[in-house]
Amino acid sequence: MPSRGGFNWQFNYVQLPLLREEEATDPEPHNNPIMNGGLFAIRRDYFWHLGGYDRGLEIWGAEQYELSFKLWLCGGRLLEVPCSRVGHLYRSPEFAVSYTKRKDDFISKNYKRVAEVWMDEYKDYLYEHIPKLNQIMAGNLTQQKQLRSDLKCRPFKWFMHNIAPDLLKAYPPIKPPDFASGAIQSLAHPQLCLDMDHIEPRHILQDVLKPCSPDLKYPYDSQKWHLGFRRDLQHHGNCLEVQTWSAHAPIWLWPCHNRGGNQWWYYDRNTQMLIQGKETHQQRCMEMEAKSRKVFVNFCDLTKLEQKWKFGYVNETAMEYFFKD
Repeated sequence: MPSRGGFNWQFNYVQLPLLREEEATDPEPHNNPIMNGGLFAIRRDYFWHLGGYDRGLEIWGAEQYELSFKLWLCGGRLLEVPCSRVGHLYRSPEFAVSYTKRKDDFISKNYKRVAEVWMDEYKDYLYEHIPKLNQIMAGNLTQQKQLRSDLKCRPFKWFMHNIAPDLLKAYPPIKPPDFASGAIQSLAHPQLCLDMDHIEPRHILQDVLKPCSPDLKYPYDSQKWHLGFRRDLQHHGNCLEVQTWSAHAPIWLWPCHNRGGNQWWYYDRNTQMLIQGKETHQQRCMEMEAKSRKVFVNFCDLTKLEQKWKFGYVNETAMEYFFKD
């Protein structure tokens, strides 16, 4: 699926969906805020015009951010070509390669250099989420800052507003409050709650209804859920996902992809039903089966007590804005 590269405030590479105007022209090449560092092509003379890579970056880490920022801020353009094909041959595991024997945190130093030279006031968001960067020395940045001046590069705010206008919405520096959190308790069998003990990511939820924590608002760690600002149901960075559209469809614990779709959930406070799917014609509800202690999604039925749930805490104020950005 075509996508755009980006980053979160831990400086992890992430993927953003196409903007609406880019979807309309897909599969034509489209703007790409951040490249995936290993898969790009650039004219050699232009690469050196931009100063190449910062020679103060060591081993690996952050080089894709540095070059992407330079391209956009200093007059260039970075495109993703959906119809391109790249072959990548992986080494056999027996040919393990050690990049370095160094034990120091060279990656964080690289992050600090890129942030100090290119990110302007936005670097503060990065430092807030990676506090150790505040204590790391970036080394001499004179040459890099002079390069930015000589190339007459734009401010980083221009990049955020024009090239990655959706990044702050997808990865806000200050996380909005949850819509609901805590334990998810069955109303058909109030002694049972949704418990992820021993459930690994990419597995179907089976035997997951277990005795509830004494405190539903602040439950056992294995029963701690978050209906977050992306409208997904999260447990320690993994989300509940539905992959088929049949009746009694299984629910999976899956790494969060942050794009709604089959990970989109809504808690209806009136019916006390957990509804999966944003589109009305595709919506189904979480249902429990006491005998097997499993959960699945089924066609929503207001008369089924097995489809009714209670959250340990519901943020009533936030819930009023659930269907607004």
